[in-house]
Amino acid sequence: MNYNEKYLYVGLRKVKSGEMSIRKASECYAVPYTALQRWSKEGQKLLQYGRQPVLNQNEENCLVECLILCANWGFALQSLGITAIVQQYLNKKGVIEKRFKYNRPGVEWFHCFMKRHPELTAKFSQNIKSSRAA
Repeated sequence: MNYNEKYLYVGLRKVKSGEMSIRKASECYAVPYTALQRWSKEGQKLLQYGRQPVLNQNEENCLVECLILCANWGFALQSLGITAIVQQYLNKKGVIEKRFKYNRPGVEWFHCFMKRHPELTAKFSQNIKSSRAA
């Protein structure tokens, strides 16, 4: 961002009130024309970059809730289990995702999924000895 945010809002007020055109406000306040144009549209403040996600926000939230529930029951899933669940879900839904081999998400998808949901953590479990369990 190579412009002052204060000038962006001043320019937006002038454009929305009809005092100036977007081009004129862009020249007066040294704000890019495209930034003023994007912000002047109602409800469209930030653009989302990249491809469409495989699972929408609602589906991912349901998956996260289920993973947390499974962990609370003592059945924590690892990355392979989570990707297998997503693969089965996509197959049942009838979606063929070209980015995935055999419709199964890879390691990169899993890492990005974990970044999007910081409430989930990857922990390694270890078997305990029977004497310690007693």
